[in-house]
Amino acid sequence: MGIYPGVRGLLFRLLQAVASNSGGEAMDKFTLDAQQRVTQEMAQVGNDFFSRLSKMCRNDPDNYSEWGVMNTCRDNVGAGSDTTGISLTAILYHIYRDLAVIARMREEID
Repeated sequence: MGIYPGVRGLLFRLLQAVASNSGGEAMDKFTLDAQQRVTQEMAQVGNDFFSRLSKMCRNDPDNYSEWGVMNTCRDNVGAGSDTTGISLTAILYHIYRDLAVIARMREEID
């Protein structure tokens, strides 16, 4: 979708019509499970991203809720997924443009 932004609207409407929300539910479950696991390990608070978000939530719950922590983590997973997809597409594009690279890859694989 990042590569072809013009088709986003069409694909989004199509997916809404035919797909369940299982992907979103899976991401929610993953995020909540991670949040619970880290919360249980708070005695060993580190300087990782989630620990910092949790600390913000504890120190200023009026401005940063647990829901905000979950949404931030979920957004980062989605952003990472999009970035990975675009990067892999670019890598494959550049590999397939150069026949010498393809030949070397085949030699290494064989």
